[in-house]
Amino acid sequence: MAYQNFFFFDIETTSKSKSLFDLKMDDTVGADIFIKKCTKLKQYSGSEWADKPCEELYIEKAPLLPEFGKIICMSFGMFGEDGKLHIMTIVEDDEEKLMNRIAKVFSRASGSKKSLCGFNIKSFDIPWIVRKLYKYNIDIPLSLNFVGVKPWEILITDIHDIWKGLGRYNISLAEVCYELGIESPKKIMSGEEVHEYYWNKNDIKSIMTYCEGDVNSIIKIAEKLKL
Repeated sequence: MAYQNFFFFDIETTSKSKSLFDLKMDDTVGADIFIKKCTKLKQYSGSEWADKPCEELYIEKAPLLPEFGKIICMSFGMFGEDGKLHIMTIVEDDEEKLMNRIAKVFSRASGSKKSLCGFNIKSFDIPWIVRKLYKYNIDIPLSLNFVGVKPWEILITDIHDIWKGLGRYNISLAEVCYELGIESPKKIMSGEEVHEYYWNKNDIKSIMTYCEGDVNSIIKIAEKLKL
């Protein structure tokens, strides 16, 4: 099956600092920019930013924004020549060290010409990774470098887009797992809880288990969809 030639991956992200107060202590420029962004978006009627204080919005929104968040781990899976599935996770508190390791993993994937596969990776995981590589002046691996590449030459299989099709509404990984009868990793935690597990519980092991669970679910979906 084609999916056995995919490179499956998922990242977990959190805010750069434990709270907006901590960000102010560590990075006044970044805190000021976030507060200005927050204040501006709160002015729009119906905005999901409107009714919450910036301190709460920092914890909620920073993990979704590469400029205010950080990657803390990446899980990835591949089928070996023996047909066996191998899932691994790399984790670092130091984001620059983590991004150097992530770049090496994607460079190996580039050499194998495997199609990148994940859930919502076009809109979330890949932009996050590429922006962080730019930040730390790390060369972009070929599998992530789309500058000048024709759309039909880009080797990406995004399960979110396949499942959504021409539908109007976005869907979650948990919803796809539910419909297909696949056990969801969201039983362990949800993406919104990563901040709590990382900053307050100091439980990176559970985050790694959760991230690997996402990858495992994505692989099962790809198999069920006969990709």
